[in-house]
Amino acid sequence: MFCGVLTIIAPVTATGLSNQESVSVMIGNFGTTTLTNFPVELYINSISVATEIVTLSLTPGGTSTYTFNSTVDFSASGQYDCQVIVNYPGDTISS
Repeated sequence: MFCGVLTIIAPVTATGLSNQESVSVMIGNFGTTTLTNFPVELYINSISVATEIVTLSLTPGGTSTYTFNSTVDFSASGQYDCQVIVNYPGDTISS
């Protein structure tokens, strides 16, 4: 099994972001079995801000967009380090 984040879709680099921004990512399944009910973790500047369970079914070779239910405060001007990790049980590589 292997799944991971392909890209962060939103928010994009911009000024004027709010204190309730949604974070969306594209997740890919690089394995040979359908994946469902797996945790994704969101870190901003190395601080965990959300851990959620993705309930969609992700078929082998498939991709899907996931939007975190939790929002993030990006209202302060500056640079943010955003990291999303997929921790599928039994996957030997977290990404």
